[in-house]
Amino acid sequence: MPTLVANLGMIIMIIGVLVIGFGHVRPRDLGISWRNVATRGAAFPLAWCAFAIAEGTMGFAGANFAFDSAWNSGPGIDGSLSDWVGQIFGNTPYEELLFRAFLIRQIYLRTLNPFVVSAFHALWNFPQPIYYSKR
Repeated sequence: MPTLVANLGMIIMIIGVLVIGFGHVRPRDLGISWRNVATRGAAFPLAWCAFAIAEGTMGFAGANFAFDSAWNSGPGIDGSLSDWVGQIFGNTPYEELLFRAFLIRQIYLRTLNPFVVSAFHALWNFPQPIYYSKR
């Protein structure tokens, strides 16, 4: 749950206060509208149902499908679900709003160079193991 709480706080502070409040960016310019919220809100349970159906089908077909072993050890299913909820409802909306809806557009508007935007996006999403390699 710390991920969820931290990212919801960052959505409120950075997106709400800085970008929308002080920056006078309309929520619609960030892709925030009742229609978008409703569409994505409906897509989430549909995707979950599709995953459950696929899992059941693989189970009945005898496929060797198994959940991550972390669900059975360490923090167990409660800890894994907590991390998952934090990522889906905290981290994902924050990153989508800040980076894709705001920063990438601002970089393009400032540079008018799609290469600069692509380079920024690539560097930001550079795989974490490259930054923090275990030696």
